[in-house]
Amino acid sequence: MAKKSTKTTATVSTYKDRPVISLPIDADTSFSFGLAKAKAVISNMSDIVLFIQAKKTTKATVKTYKKSPVLTLAKEGRPFSFGVKKAQLIVNHASEVIAFAATAE
Repeated sequence: MAKKSTKTTATVSTYKDRPVISLPIDADTSFSFGLAKAKAVISNMSDIVLFIQAKKTTKATVKTYKKSPVLTLAKEGRPFSFGVKKAQLIVNHASEVIAFAATAE
């Protein structure tokens, strides 16, 4: 059973001198990614919402990992994959991810 999160907002920090955003999963765990992946998330937000609702998409790829659906986004670089729980986390923090991605422009 997951711990109840005490953090409710995303935080921005750096990793190897590059900005990253961390979305809180629970009190001890977060889902972190950098600007390139944040831009991929934003450009595929409609597919992320569709993935949560119906486990299908229009552009992104849905695969199965350990009998669970996984969404794979490919945008300039390595593919970026996550499941339904992290997809919901991204949607819940969409405004923060958008603001984070805007810092690169």
